[in-house]
Amino acid sequence: MILFHALRILRYMSMTPPALPLITASIQSMKLSFYIVAILTACLFPVFFYIGQIDDAPGVIIIGIGLVLAPLTIGTLLACIQQLLLHYVLPMKS
Repeated sequence: MILFHALRILRYMSMTPPALPLITASIQSMKLSFYIVAILTACLFPVFFYIGQIDDAPGVIIIGIGLVLAPLTIGTLLACIQQLLLHYVLPMKS
């Protein structure tokens, strides 16, 4: 779903006048998808912690933290891009 919306954004940007409302809608969908992935990986974090404790491997716990933080970071970046589009680019078009 995330890749589908990313390809959609590229297609909308290649239009002669870029379809900015459609781009912001796709960014909203991507942002929601990344937050859902972050929540699901946060639910799996106890599994990573348990495996790390059994095998005495702190690297597994760090990987679990990275898997939770990566989608959150990308979702926050997309939220910033969406706000920039809504507040600065779209008002200039009208």
